[in-house]
Amino acid sequence: MALQLWAERGLGVSHETIRRTLHRLGFRWRRPRPVSPPKNPEEKRQRLLHILMVLRQLARAEGFFFQDETKLDLNPRVGFAWMRRGQQQPLPTPGTNRKLWISGALNWVTGCFHWVVGPRKNSELFLKLLNELRCTYRCHRRLHLAVDNDGSHRSGLVKEVVRESRGRLCLHPLPAWSPEDNPVELIWWGLHEAITRNHRCADLGQLLGHAERYLEERQPFHLELGKDYQALQRSPP
Repeated sequence: MALQLWAERGLGVSHETIRRTLHRLGFRWRRPRPVSPPKNPEEKRQRLLHILMVLRQLARAEGFFFQDETKLDLNPRVGFAWMRRGQQQPLPTPGTNRKLWISGALNWVTGCFHWVVGPRKNSELFLKLLNELRCTYRCHRRLHLAVDNDGSHRSGLVKEVVRESRGRLCLHPLPAWSPEDNPVELIWWGLHEAITRNHRCADLGQLLGHAERYLEERQPFHLELGKDYQALQRSPP
């Protein structure tokens, strides 16, 4: 900005002068807030209408699931915590971060939540979850899954498995960049708020054990569509 003022106005001012002036004008030095790309309201409406229609017409021998993935990091998520004034609490971090992925599916009818674990977020993890659902709900003639637009849900391998299921597996795309349309986002929010924030687990096995115990103890999950998980981000008490 100092260089621009010199080039356009011939004014020679220091960086400190510019900083004080910006503060007086109400500006602050802060990080930008990432936002999602512009949404297509018509596409969002059409996809939601399709999902609601499937839910209304769901037969007794069919199941409907919302699906999503989340990541468990050995490196803890830093969040608010109580500590004495003037004494910032240290949070140990691993020398090398390691991570696991959880792929989960929420049975919208019963509230039962199913999940599988893998080292990477890919088609193999998604197919592992599909196989888990097919084995658990053997009596269901059709399983509907609402999924986001991640490439692991649209790969050639996944399409082949869906085609070979002969109509038993049906994937329904959710609107892009709309976490409020997937209630599993609320489950992940609660999991990270209770387990991964400021955690002190020494290894991934311990962290995964806490996460799975959290999910097991809170079954069944009865959530609402259209609830934005970002609205749940609380300020410190």
